[in-house]
Amino acid sequence: MDYTENADVFFSTQAVVENVSENENAIGYGGTAYGDKVLHCKIDDVEPTIENVIQDSYPIARYLYLYTLDTPKGHIKDFIDWILDMPGQVIVAQVGYIPLFKTESINSRK
Repeated sequence: MDYTENADVFFSTQAVVENVSENENAIGYGGTAYGDKVLHCKIDDVEPTIENVIQDSYPIARYLYLYTLDTPKGHIKDFIDWILDMPGQVIVAQVGYIPLFKTESINSRK
């Protein structure tokens, strides 16, 4: 979708973050895990905190979905179960994404 003919289009979140961090007048959209060098904006006076995302009060948060052709079995089911359980969610939090569980639960297991 074209927003304006003046927009630069990048094909990765990392590229967006690099461009925005190097240009004080740039704005971009991407995931929180990529944003150490950029300002994460409030929307309707709601900050993009882990708590606000978990409570569904930050308006542009989204879930990551995993799709399989059939009901997961074997190693695929084990992997999905691991991601959704506490060990996988700890890694999700460590790399900067927002876990499914409250942060106190995650932080107590790091």
